Amino acid sequence: MFRLGLFSNMWIWVGIAIMVALQLAVIYLPFMQEVFHTVDMTWRGWAISIGFGLLIYVLVEVEKWVRLRMEKG
Repeated sequence: MFRLGLFSNMWIWVGIAIMVALQLAVIYLPFMQEVFHTVDMTWRGWAISIGFGLLIYVLVEVEKWVRLRMEKG
């Protein structure tokens, strides 16, 4: 991420935006809730989901950094 830059591939961001829009549709649109048997998420639910996502992201990036450091020396 740091070598290539956060915005070096705009198609990734387009894909992320589409994925988020579809996920929100499944969670909040009434007819999608009926099809997928979902309910609205609370703010606490969003905080937990985002928190765990960020934690996993940080752990993966730290693992990559450690692996690269070990390979260099």
